[in-house]
Amino acid sequence: MEKNKIKQYSYYKDYDAPLLCTIPNAAGAESFDWIDPLIDHPLSIVDGHAVPHERPGWGFMFKDAVLEEI
Repeated sequence: MEKNKIKQYSYYKDYDAPLLCTIPNAAGAESFDWIDPLIDHPLSIVDGHAVPHERPGWGFMFKDAVLEEI
């Protein structure tokens, strides 16, 4: 598998993918896209592989409008 690409099977891929990239023998995490409309930069999935953000931190922020609703 290419460096910085992991099989993605996670509940919250935007947190799990960057974390799993730090683990040499990570197998994968399950993915549900329910979080995508809530954040400004959803994680890309290409050919079944998560491509982690190159932005600082987790690589995304929650949208202000969503936080105001909460």
